[in-house]
Amino acid sequence: MTASTLVCRVELSKTDGVTITVTNDTDGITQTFVLDGKTITATCKGKEETSTIVQAPESITMKCKDFKLTAETVAVESTKATTHKSGDAFSVKSTKDLKLDSDAGVTATAGGDVKVSTSSGKVNISGNQVAVAATAKADISGKPLNLSSDMKTDISGSMVSVASQGTMDIEGQMTTVKGQITNVQGSLVNLG
Repeated sequence: MTASTLVCRVELSKTDGVTITVTNDTDGITQTFVLDGKTITATCKGKEETSTIVQAPESITMKCKDFKLTAETVAVESTKATTHKSGDAFSVKSTKDLKLDSDAGVTATAGGDVKVSTSSGKVNISGNQVAVAATAKADISGKPLNLSSDMKTDISGSMVSVASQGTMDIEGQMTTVKGQITNVQGSLVNLG
């Protein structure tokens, strides 16, 4: 296979700076490197796509169709705000532990469903105060389901129903069943 013939050009200008151009007519690719005294611009233009890197004293801007970075370790740090945004799906994956830390608060919002799951192990949510609220229905289930507190436990609502498909035990050192109207019903009722 015959190598592509390249056309190389170097332009020197007291007003426009230095422009280096490499043209590959066989593959339809033109590479340019421009130093104009204000910015450094590297451009690679093909038949369909163009990638550009612009370096200014205060910034570096990269534009391309597909960006890939491969390294043994990667460290990214900013002294001010950092934003990651995707116009499509956004994925974060780790083959080992994934850790998110903040010295302040953490806020996660979604326009659709939010799912937290693990294929094995536990899901732990803890804090000085934990509030779980739903504007509509809220479901809590488990096999088994344990609700406990070292102090007082309150369950309240305009209507409260407690039902069991099997045995139900209500037990305490002092147990009070109280209401303006109290019904105790069953085919067999033992009191005492």
